[in-house]
Amino acid sequence: FFFFFFQAEDGIRDAQESRGLGDVYKRQIKIFLDAGLLEGISISLKSPNIPKIFRFEILWVVSNIVVSPPDVIARILDSDVISIIVNICLKEETPIRKEALEVIWRLV
Repeated sequence: FFFFFFQAEDGIRDAQESRGLGDVYKRQIKIFLDAGLLEGISISLKSPNIPKIFRFEILWVVSNIVVSPPDVIARILDSDVISIIVNICLKEETPIRKEALEVIWRLV
């Protein structure tokens, strides 16, 4: 299993209201991508043994990452994560399918 923790930089707050992981977190996303975040997400989502709650939470993380800057979105689109998520939309139960669809919706 892969676990990812995002931590706000102490004392730094952005003036604009943000959604999802927030602007401070978005700056950290590139570091996580360079460290293999997408590969970990891909492996985890493809695993048949991963508990449903973990699959749901991983999709939640991805749904927040896809509101990142265009260069981050391009890296996500170049990976196999989106094709895995599309398959999840077609095969999973409703709560997980809904979170997978949220990822796709945020990409549009």
